[in-house]
Amino acid sequence: MALSTTEMVCMGVFAFAALALLTGQPHFDASENPDWQGYLVCLTMLAAVMLMINNFHAAFCMIALNLIFVLFKIITPRDFFNGFSSDAVIATATLSVFADAVYQSSILDAVYQ
Repeated sequence: MALSTTEMVCMGVFAFAALALLTGQPHFDASENPDWQGYLVCLTMLAAVMLMINNFHAAFCMIALNLIFVLFKIITPRDFFNGFSSDAVIATATLSVFADAVYQSSILDAVYQ
């Protein structure tokens, strides 16, 4: 199976970013966490963006990303679950359900005709 142009560009950007992060190796004295955590966050975020560009579901990518962060102890399980009780997350989820209902009902078709 041949790769599309978008996939090749995404892989090139990912490879360049990974190479830049691994060879540059900046050290931040103000950080209490080891440097590998910052690298892991950057690389997994880039991977998630590439997956979303290639039509993976955004919610799946973000939950998988957060699970990786929990497994590597970058965030605590408490932080992971507290994120779902945030007002912004609840409002976004509610608006997404409402927008999908409006889209599926085709109620706005009359407005645009």
